[in-house]
Amino acid sequence: MKLKGILNKLPLVEVIGENLFQEVESASSDSRLIFPKSIFIVRKGENFNSLDFIPQIRDKVNCFLVPTEYREVVLNYSNKYKDKVFILTKDLPLVMEVISRELFKGIDKLNIIGITGTNGKTTISFLIKKILQEQGFACGVLGTVYYAWKDKKYSSFLTTLDNFMLKAILNRMYKDEVKYVVLEVSSHGLALGRVKDLTLLRAIFTNLSRDHLDFHKTMDNYFKAKFKIFRLLKRGGVAVVNVDDNYGFLAYKKLRCRKLSFSLERDSFYKPLAFRFEKGRAEFLINLRGKEFFVKTSLIGRFNLYNVLAGLGCADSLGLNIPKTLESISSFKGVRGRMEEVRKGVFIDYAHTPIALREALLSLREAKFKKIILVFGCGGQRDRTKRPKMGRIASLYSDYSFITSDNPRAENPLKICKQIERGFTNRNYEIILDRREAIKRALKMKSSQDAAVLIAGKGHETFQIFKDKKVRFIDQKVVEDCLKQC
Repeated sequence: MKLKGILNKLPLVEVIGENLFQEVESASSDSRLIFPKSIFIVRKGENFNSLDFIPQIRDKVNCFLVPTEYREVVLNYSNKYKDKVFILTKDLPLVMEVISRELFKGIDKLNIIGITGTNGKTTISFLIKKILQEQGFACGVLGTVYYAWKDKKYSSFLTTLDNFMLKAILNRMYKDEVKYVVLEVSSHGLALGRVKDLTLLRAIFTNLSRDHLDFHKTMDNYFKAKFKIFRLLKRGGVAVVNVDDNYGFLAYKKLRCRKLSFSLERDSFYKPLAFRFEKGRAEFLINLRGKEFFVKTSLIGRFNLYNVLAGLGCADSLGLNIPKTLESISSFKGVRGRMEEVRKGVFIDYAHTPIALREALLSLREAKFKKIILVFGCGGQRDRTKRPKMGRIASLYSDYSFITSDNPRAENPLKICKQIERGFTNRNYEIILDRREAIKRALKMKSSQDAAVLIAGKGHETFQIFKDKKVRFIDQKVVEDCLKQC
């Protein structure tokens, strides 16, 4: 579409520049995610003003949409960059809405699978992506680890992008002939309207446990936010719900759409006839469409069985080939930072909530490890009430714990650790603020093949966040370095 054609539909704008017949295919409000032939939208955030990024991104962008209040700065830029077009507006949200409507027209043709819940979203999304790709469908994934489709991959900076950027990236997927998109849908994304106007083919509910109460305030509000995902289902869309989870069971009973259930305990559509755990794998027997199938997975732990059942239920509801689906499940190696076994008996997991930590520790018990050494902390400027709860879980389910720094942000790391310490009922722990040193000590304590080390809280993350800096820190790399030194 020509820029002039878009300008004719924009209300109350002033245009500075002459290149009005350039092709425009997309728009971006984030300098980290700019697609070819995009309009860049200048916005001011809490800690930034993207007006400052124009010199750095001028080689990628030929057209900028800027609030009128920055007119003097824009005139200066226009004298420097004479081949660029600057659009000034007094009503940025309205103009963005028009641009979104004009440029992002392919989104409703995508088959979007949305996944929400406190835990499990990332593993399920990657599993479903693998299943679909191995049955010949072009599939993209948007979530906590990265945004990826075909040969493109971008680092993730929000589990659920803001509404404008989400539509921009979905539209890019449509142009790249993606058929399915698996989307992690956070409670913040649902509560703040980041996914408004999207329609889902499938909506998966994994579980709900204490998290994000600094934002939602109560579990009831948290549940109400998560339940909004089902309102996004298109006509004929299907909800796939974990009914062993109490909130999932409640959601399932309330739903009036087409729905399917999965479980290990309560009756459901997808419930194994039997299951067992061994070191490095889990196995289960399930009846699908009147036939019994034996399923193997290298994902360990009860919580990962729920993840597998969610993926299996979604795939089956889409009418995919069952034997091929089970092959994909069997060969699925998991996701970086999600119960990732980086060395024999050394696991890294993103568990940063009480329930997630408990399930990760229990999964190691189920895998027959006799001794579990835990390294964990809690993030700063997040729900403080969960800290002693996580301490209590560590005290009960691990043999020894090293309480350490996670992402303290603007809080005092020692104070965070002391709040965690209050939950311990045994003296089976020590505080080591230096995360690298805590990991090193845990690895040294692992003295046999029957012992496991779990490093929890950061998973796939590559930085530690402090009050005034971000420090590159990768748990996987630290483990590797420490083992080389031992």
